[in-house]
Amino acid sequence: MRIRYGWRLSENGYQMIDPVQRDTILKILALRKRGNSLQEIANYLNAHNFPTSRNGKWYCATVKKIIDQNTHLQK
Repeated sequence: MRIRYGWRLSENGYQMIDPVQRDTILKILALRKRGNSLQEIANYLNAHNFPTSRNGKWYCATVKKIIDQNTHLQK
């Protein structure tokens, strides 16, 4: 089972918020709200070493997926 970005498993197997990933999600949403494109957001995250779930690079598709999964956090 794959856990959605922004969450991790606790020692007893329950899903809990991952604070570092949650901060990354909030940054993505803030950049998008300011009008940045998906590519600009991915470039920003890569340039500032924001971690991906697998310690890779950020791509437009990944940024879009995170935005789509977290629309409830947008104001």
